[in-house]
Amino acid sequence: TVSGHQYDLPDPFFVMATQNPIEQEGTYPLPIAALDRFLFKVHVDYPDSEEELNMLLATTSRGEQEVQPVVTKEQVVTMLRTVREIHIAEDTMEYAVRLVRATRPTQSDDSYIKEMVETGGSPRAVQALILGGKAHAALDGRDEAMPKDLRSIIHPALRHRVVPSFHANADGINSDQLIDYVVEHTARPRNDKTETVVEKRPFNLMRWLLGEPKPRKRAISLQPNV
Repeated sequence: TVSGHQYDLPDPFFVMATQNPIEQEGTYPLPIAALDRFLFKVHVDYPDSEEELNMLLATTSRGEQEVQPVVTKEQVVTMLRTVREIHIAEDTMEYAVRLVRATRPTQSDDSYIKEMVETGGSPRAVQALILGGKAHAALDGRDEAMPKDLRSIIHPALRHRVVPSFHANADGINSDQLIDYVVEHTARPRNDKTETVVEKRPFNLMRWLLGEPKPRKRAISLQPNV
């Protein structure tokens, strides 16, 4: 809504933004409330030599590169809906809440967090952990998000939401290091004690996300029987 007029946005619709960590002239830092609207903050480093060579071959050849669509808009919407329907246990959701609450100096009992964190994650941070964990599970060919999925995406989900304090900046401690500390000192759920090995079979992620039957898997527990 702009000036009282509502504009319909296409579905799907999302925003990608870039930050240049080398130069700040002519740019302005976003307020925390605006940063919180972004699901992830991903660090992009220089490409490796093979990637850089492929980039040169693609951009300096004679012929123009014509980009062909690989999915339709409707298929993307279906995939997004499928990811949201991935199961996540209540213990895992409670784990996500504990992780984010542990980043908040006003709610943490940890003196280190109280000293080193200026601002912790908001409720949107928990949503980012859950949705990102579901997407990570889908990319791994699983229909249930596990605690390990949350830990796999916790840095891009929280690094722009966890703001180091003056003391942390003075000691050279960044957001990722604070997140590592939180993960290490947060109690894990009961369902995180059993690791499983999934039998590898040919799997077409695209077909699954578009609603075709999920692959049948055999999970082998590595935890000894008690």
